[in-house]
Formats: sequence, C-alpha cells, structure tokens
Amino acid sequence: MLTDERRRELSDVLRPVAPPLEVDGVYTDDQKRRLLDVVRTEGPWKLIIAQHFASAEELMATMSGAFPEGFEPSLDMFLTPTFRGYLANYGAVLYPELHDVFYNERFLNHAKSYWGAQYAKPELMLFNINGPCANRDPGHLDSPSFRGVRHENAPTWLCSVMG
Repeated sequence: MLTDERRRELSDVLRPVAPPLEVDGVYTDDQKRRLLDVVRTEGPWKLIIAQHFASAEELMATMSGAFPEGFEPSLDMFLTPTFRGYLANYGAVLYPELHDVFYNERFLNHAKSYWGAQYAKPELMLFNINGPCANRDPGHLDSPSFRGVRHENAPTWLCSVMG
C-alpha cells in the first residue's frame, strides 16, 4: 500500500511533460469496424496475467512489500476476467488491415508535438477486454523501462519490481 509521502513522490516523478491533449474522432467509422472485426475474429485472447507471469509464485513475488505486515495475499485476489490482444508489437502491425490505424499520421504528429520531437515511431498497439469483476488494482505503471531494461527484453515481473 502506498503512503501519502510515496504518492507525492510518484506524483512529482510522473508529472507529464506537457498538459494532456484531448483527442476527438480518434478513428474513422471504417477503422473502428476493422478494429472490432479483428477483436471479434482473431481470438481467443489470453488472460493478461497468463501472458506476463509463468506461475502464481512469480506473480506474488512482484507484490512483495506492497501489503501490510501479516497480510497474506492469494492468487484469487488478482485473477480477473481481463484479456489482452496485441494488434501491433515491436513496431510491426500484426494485422495488415490495421496498417493505417497503427501508423496513424495524426497520432504520430501528436506524439512529435507533445515531446518536441522531429521523429516518432509507434511501438505497440494492444487492447484489453474486461468481464464484470471487482477492480482491486490500486494503480500501476504499464511497461516501465529503465536504461535499456524494457518490456521487449525483460520479463514483466522484473519491470514490475523495478517500477
């Protein structure tokens, strides 16, 4: 559990580079149709937890220090009907019909503008599907990276304990 002091520290560290940008009309009707067609036809999609952790022990190891002393977490606290599918990964689109969605010029221009960069390249595109369940996640960072240790070359449990 996070203390108020730690929350303030994280707030300072995670402060955005620029104010958030609200983007309307993200996808065209045709792009939405193609995205949903892939989601509907290319499954079944695996549980997120199964994609990142090889065992219950591995998952529980990433939680060390996050619970009050004497509290014993169990796997059922984290097992939810939350599935993930990748539409693109490692800079490559996985479904050719989504090429223009992944390499979206408008998104790339937003990214370049936000960071003040001359170039931008998309890395991955994924989606989550959640069934009805309680949300016990107090919040987390997705795919943190540390001087070359990233989700592409290190297991999720390692990035999780580093973050």
